Amino acid sequence: MPRPDPADVSRVDVDGRSIHAANPLHSWARASGKVSGYGVTMDFGGASVSGHLSNNGATIEWSNGTKWRKVRAGADRSAEVNEEELHTALSTACGAFCS
Repeated sequence: MPRPDPADVSRVDVDGRSIHAANPLHSWARASGKVSGYGVTMDFGGASVSGHLSNNGATIEWSNGTKWRKVRAGADRSAEVNEEELHTALSTACGAFCS
């Protein structure tokens, strides 16, 4: 499998139970959705995709087979997501619903 383009990094923001992603390199450019526990559902340009946040908060595995992996600023950017606060934000958003 080819390595992802290092420039292909999405920004992910969580506000309560809402999640937003942006990546100008993709046709969807902006996506939004909802967080419920460790589950995530987003609309990518009309296509609804569900995902699951890993227990350590470092990865979202999507129902379409893709994975978004958290990277830190200045780190190897060969992943799809650049959001240092992803785990904390999603854990906060899911509150008592996370087990």
